[in-house]
Amino acid sequence: MDHTGTDPDHIILSQLKGTDAAAYETVKAFVEGNFETGVAVDYGLKENGVGVTYVTHESATPLNPFIGQENIDKVKELKDKIVSGELTVNDPLKQQ
Repeated sequence: MDHTGTDPDHIILSQLKGTDAAAYETVKAFVEGNFETGVAVDYGLKENGVGVTYVTHESATPLNPFIGQENIDKVKELKDKIVSGELTVNDPLKQQ
């Protein structure tokens, strides 16, 4: 959830978990008849499984000047490169 409005002077960004994306894909697979039990797909930036306010999701709370739009734009650029596959982020929990 976006908690930036709770205390915008101290909560300047909120990490977001896209559990709705995982739930939707699970129900969709079940309805289409191709649901499989076991370990679910990883839901990252590309799958809208994770995000950050002002970068992947809009916020009703104004952006804190401490962060600044320039930094948000840089992080958005990195997000776009990760989603497109131009930039690869290794998962330290997976065997390489």
